[in-house]
Amino acid sequence: MYHLLTNYEPDPIQTPATGSILAKNPRLRTVRVNNTVVCPIEQVIIKAMQQSPAQRFQSAEAMRTALQHCLPNYAPPTTVQIPAVSSSNATILVQSNGLICPKCGFQNRPGAKFCKCDGQPLLQGATAVPPQPRVPVPARQPIQSRPIQARPLQPRPVVSQPIRARPVAVSAPPAGDPVAAYRLGLQYLNSKNYAESVNQFKLALARNKPSYDVLYNLGRAYRQYGQASRGKDTKLFTDNMRLAAEQFEEAIRLKSNALDALFQLGMCYRDMDLYSQSMATFKKAQQLAPGDPAIYYQLGMVAVEQGSRREAEKYFLDGLKITPDHALILTSLGHLYVELDQTRSAIDILLQATQREPNLPDGWYELGRAYMKTRDWKSALKALEKARQLNPDASSTYSAMATCYQKINKRNEAKQKTKEALLLDPNNSEAIRLQRQL
Repeated sequence: MYHLLTNYEPDPIQTPATGSILAKNPRLRTVRVNNTVVCPIEQVIIKAMQQSPAQRFQSAEAMRTALQHCLPNYAPPTTVQIPAVSSSNATILVQSNGLICPKCGFQNRPGAKFCKCDGQPLLQGATAVPPQPRVPVPARQPIQSRPIQARPLQPRPVVSQPIRARPVAVSAPPAGDPVAAYRLGLQYLNSKNYAESVNQFKLALARNKPSYDVLYNLGRAYRQYGQASRGKDTKLFTDNMRLAAEQFEEAIRLKSNALDALFQLGMCYRDMDLYSQSMATFKKAQQLAPGDPAIYYQLGMVAVEQGSRREAEKYFLDGLKITPDHALILTSLGHLYVELDQTRSAIDILLQATQREPNLPDGWYELGRAYMKTRDWKSALKALEKARQLNPDASSTYSAMATCYQKINKRNEAKQKTKEALLLDPNNSEAIRLQRQL
């Protein structure tokens, strides 16, 4: 339907942004509704291509009525409610599992405002995929008219036959088409079939000269494949991260100012504990986008991992100058102040983090640890309980609560929390120590 109405092929797995269809087709009819110029055809297409089924047309009749109102002799379709689409760079929206970061692909918890992995602000909106090259539609041969030739009627015996289902025609991608393989790779990547996604992107590279888009997305596929195996298969994780870094390096050679590829490459180096290379890469990204708080978050985290705490503090504070309510930067800065024994400052910062983002379990956990430093066990337990409710699978939260219960002489509660911590992580050193003491 999109192709018929606009004469363009739709981007796969992507909801069009408001205004994008009209920009490609300025001759489409527009009307003024409540002092706003709208394009009825664009409204219908956006609603029909929503990722969530609940946001699409719920019946054929509703869609038919909306299309009918696109005609010049009808009023504009007032019943077409378009969900908010902020921009073409909006974050992928997954209703059941939370938002996926457009930079690193990490799937965050529902309601998250910042990516836990890279600190990227998450925006509610349309499904976003990386830029995709347009494919010219091959010209088709016009249908040749043929003279109608009458054939003599021949009586045939009527034989009853059982009803058989007609086979469904499946459209296969043209053999050797690099763009078809590229698009299929994007679809596999979106559905988390990383191995097949890698295969399709490799096919696209083999069938055409290397391009930035294909190399970048092949790197994304390798990196997300590696992240999925983290903690389960060390060799698979390391190999995929190395291959991902190689693809991003190749992509940057083709496009030196590619911020997304630099960002991904920096995170690959960080995942492989190559901190000096990661720091250098993120500094290049900082030169391209000095106003991106996610880059300062990454620079601060790399500095922490290198042991440069004061340098990390500087990066975190610079990031907060850009986005003062960046909950992940606030939480990381609070954790840093706890390590620097600036407990009062840590508590103040972490209180800000939990007020700005009350559903962030790490903020409550770090606040609990900060209160433990001041021996305010009740406040610590209160904060840790909130962290436990938000993330019941974190072993460190249970062992911290067990320590608090031990300090206020509640041995039964301490034993219970220690047991729960060891069930989640048998190697939890704090829980093992408490188990021996109790």
